[in-house]
Amino acid sequence: MEDICITLVDNVWAPCSASSEEADLKRKKARLLIRVRERIVEAGRTANEAAGRLSLSDKQLQALMDGRASEFNLERLLGMASELFSL
Repeated sequence: MEDICITLVDNVWAPCSASSEEADLKRKKARLLIRVRERIVEAGRTANEAAGRLSLSDKQLQALMDGRASEFNLERLLGMASELFSL
């Protein structure tokens, strides 16, 4: 029987990042993207409504909904969150 080794990490991005800062940035972007996506779904927005409100092209909205955080910088994601969570 083959031994299986499991390594636990605090940040799933750490093994594929050049530095702890890069891993932390990737983690923050992923968490923020997830919240933005959740908010769009919770609000019941259509794709056109969400894209318009966030000033995104259809391609960018698709990247967002597909979870491709690497296509957005942190500032852009923060701006989207601010727009969606504003009163």
